[in-house]
Parts: sequence; structure tokens; C-alpha cells
Amino acid sequence: MPEIKEIVINTGPLLALIAALGDLSFLKSLYKRVLVPLEVCQ
Repeated sequence: MPEIKEIVINTGPLLALIAALGDLSFLKSLYKRVLVPLEVCQ
């Protein structure tokens, strides 16, 4: 299975991860790049 190096994450998963874990710092250990669409950031 190939290693996934980047992820595009949307509002739903972001909110769920923050609610469950309190932050998103663990994503750094899983992916080289975490891409968040501009609309989600706003």
C-alpha cells in the first residue's frame, strides 16, 4: 500500500478531530502536507 503524503481536509472532519482530540497537531506526524480549502479556513 503506498504511503499517503498529503491530505485535503474539509470542515466536517476538521471539526470532529478538534472536538475529539482538542487540536490537529497529530496530523503533522501522519502527512507531509495538510491542505485546507480557503472556504474552510474562512
